[in-house]
Amino acid sequence: MLANITAGFQAYQLKREKAIKTLLIGPNVVSSISEFDSFLTWPLIDAYLANCQWVMNNFVSFNPSIEKKVRLWFSGVDETYWKPTCHLSKRCLIMCCCIEKQMRK
Repeated sequence: MLANITAGFQAYQLKREKAIKTLLIGPNVVSSISEFDSFLTWPLIDAYLANCQWVMNNFVSFNPSIEKKVRLWFSGVDETYWKPTCHLSKRCLIMCCCIEKQMRK
C-alpha cells in the first residue's frame, strides 16, 4: 500500500489472520523507521518499498535489522515527459503542502 499507515495496520492484521500471503509496505508510509511503534520492523512485514536510495540507507542506519526487508521502488515523476511546453516566468512558484495525521497502534 502507498502512503497510508491505516491501510498498513489493516493489511498487517490480514496477514496475521492469514488472509494475505505476502505483505509489502510502502513507499511513503512512514518518514522515520521509529514511527508508529517502529511499524516497519514488525515481523509479518515481508518487505518495505523505499522510494529512493537515501531513504533506504537512512532507515537501515537507524535500524540495521530492517536491511534485508528494504527494497528500492522508484516512484517518481518523469520530469521530461511532464515538462510544460510553454515558457514559464522565473516568478512562477509551485508550492505543495502536506499534513500528516499520525495514528498510534
